Amino acid sequence: MKIKTLTCRFLEIPFKMSFKHHSAERNITQTLIVVAESASGMIGVGEGCPREYVTGENLKSCQVFLKTYSNDVKKNINSIDDLKSWVEQHRVLIDNNPAAWCAVELALLDILAKEEKVTVEQLLCHPTVSGSYGYSAVVGDGNSDKVAMQIRRYAELGFKDFKIKISGDIKHDSEKFRLIKDLVPTARCRLDGNNIWQSVAQGISYLEAIEINLFAIEEPLQVMDFTGMEELARSFDVRIILDESATNVKHVDGLKNRSDIYIVNIRISKMGGLLRSLHLAEVAMGSGIPLVIGAHVGETSILTRAGITVSSAYSQHVTAMEGAFGTYLLESDIVNNSLQFGAAGLLNCENFLNKDHHGFQLEVCLPSGSVNQIFAL
Repeated sequence: MKIKTLTCRFLEIPFKMSFKHHSAERNITQTLIVVAESASGMIGVGEGCPREYVTGENLKSCQVFLKTYSNDVKKNINSIDDLKSWVEQHRVLIDNNPAAWCAVELALLDILAKEEKVTVEQLLCHPTVSGSYGYSAVVGDGNSDKVAMQIRRYAELGFKDFKIKISGDIKHDSEKFRLIKDLVPTARCRLDGNNIWQSVAQGISYLEAIEINLFAIEEPLQVMDFTGMEELARSFDVRIILDESATNVKHVDGLKNRSDIYIVNIRISKMGGLLRSLHLAEVAMGSGIPLVIGAHVGETSILTRAGITVSSAYSQHVTAMEGAFGTYLLESDIVNNSLQFGAAGLLNCENFLNKDHHGFQLEVCLPSGSVNQIFAL
């Protein structure tokens, strides 16, 4: 296969409601789309979500990365083995530009699989995607009435697994906890701190004051404060979910003897693509560390689909999945059949994936009104 063109697009799709947490508030996507075209006319599409507070990237840095390396990609990647070699040879580069590379890699995986007339899973020798996948209810922060309406909607849909963004304001957060407990008494709950506390003492003071059936807490302290997070975990007998503190396989390698404490949140864009996400999942599994298949707020169905690939391959090790909001959150998606959860948070792949299609099995349709800028690379 020969890549003829790579095109970079900045995607801006409004949210139906704003979504807030400790590190940011969003009401529109911040998304990079890469479209690859082969010499035979085949098209592949990939997505990346740069987040400055997670990996230091923004749309401008992604554009610079793509302009710098697109010719090298087109020249040297003609097969799946070439792609794997490029990823291995450019580990540090991808560490610093994970979302930018993710968009390129997903486009290349899509087009390579289509050229071979197979699915991405078949291309990678992983299990075929089938059946249903369960997603967590993700409760944001912000206006109490809007958050309460969100929780009631989740309860009506039958969600049992909740991820709750916290503000640090005990009174405000406790309103969310009480409503979830009232509406879903058996809910399994985890908190997301987004690096909210500067010290273990702050975390202990907060956790002692709240009442909630707590399963785990994500990134409660400053990034990479493993000593503090372990102290917090042992004080309250809860798991610590690593997100910003686990952005590549080296971070997980160092946790082998603490599998009783940690869970790793794998967000495909944050990890630098699907190949690296699969590798990290394998390393975590070997160390007995459970996984959350995570998502950035505002992802389209392309990244949702890539997350399903990892969940399918390591299903016995996945403790929760996030995302699959589709047009529940977005005014529009970029696929004709938006991948989104239904009752009880379940997404049945049989209802969404086109069995007659190869690659990621999605029918992509980029609405012109949502594309802010287009750059030929």
